[in-house]
Amino acid sequence: MPLNFDLTTIDAIEFGVGRETANGAEFVSIPTDEDIKTALRDMAVQTWTAISKHEEVAFAPAEKYDSEENVVTATNGEYAGVLADLHRAEMLPIVANALNEPEHIFCYFARLSNRNQRRLTCVRRATQFKGILKSRLIQVITDALKIVEERRSVSTTLRHVA
Repeated sequence: MPLNFDLTTIDAIEFGVGRETANGAEFVSIPTDEDIKTALRDMAVQTWTAISKHEEVAFAPAEKYDSEENVVTATNGEYAGVLADLHRAEMLPIVANALNEPEHIFCYFARLSNRNQRRLTCVRRATQFKGILKSRLIQVITDALKIVEERRSVSTTLRHVA
C-alpha cells in the first residue's frame, strides 16, 4: 500500500512519549530543537524506504512478527486502540520533564504533519530509547531535547626540550 503522506512537504514535527500513569496510558509531547526534528524526519524517510520493500501483513494479536515486517492495521480497526487515539489527538500536553522517569515510558513517538493536512505517526517501543537516555546520546537543556555533539578528545604530546 502506498504511503498516503508526502514526506517532502513536512511542516511540523512533534516528538513525545507514552507513559504509564495511575490513570492508565498517557501520551505527552516533549519540546525539541531543530536538530532532533531533522533527525526524526530522516528516520521517517529511512523507515518508510525500508518497510516499503516488504509486503504488507494485516496485524493479528496471536501472531509473532519479524522486526522488519510491514504490519498494518486501520486506525478505526479493532486493534488500533490507544495508538489510534495518539494519531487522532489534536493537542497533546507538553511536558518538558517527561523523560525524568524512564521506567514509566512504554513508547516514544514522532508525529509529522504536512501542508496537505495529513499526519504520519511513528511509534517505537521504549526499550531502545531507554538505552539512549542512559548512554546520554540526548539530553534536555533549556526544556528542549537536544542531540549531544560527539566529544573529541584532545591529544597532547609532551617533549623534553634540551
